[in-house]
Amino acid sequence: MDMQKYADGIKNNPSKKLKVFPSGKKIVAGLALGAATMALGGTPNVVDATDGRPTEKAIELNALHVVGLLAMGTAGAVAMVEGMEHALSSSKEDKKTKKLSPEEIKAAMAGRNM
Repeated sequence: MDMQKYADGIKNNPSKKLKVFPSGKKIVAGLALGAATMALGGTPNVVDATDGRPTEKAIELNALHVVGLLAMGTAGAVAMVEGMEHALSSSKEDKKTKKLSPEEIKAAMAGRNM
């Protein structure tokens, strides 16, 4: 198939066009906001664990780290949900059944017997 015909077919058929999530900008903004919030929290402190084990360390996170992690996690969850909805809706559109003519059935049967 000629590439120009293929490109024209995609232009003329809107269901084949690449679909972008409507809130994609919001998802990216949420991830960036979460990362910036975590960066504002500074580097987490590494301290000795208080459970009696002499070699173990613990990381102390402050409130900004936790808020940043929540923002990034929420944005990632929204992205995954929208991706799943997009995949499910596009797979439903692709499943269209075609009725075969008797000639096509005979041709398929003949090709299978080879």
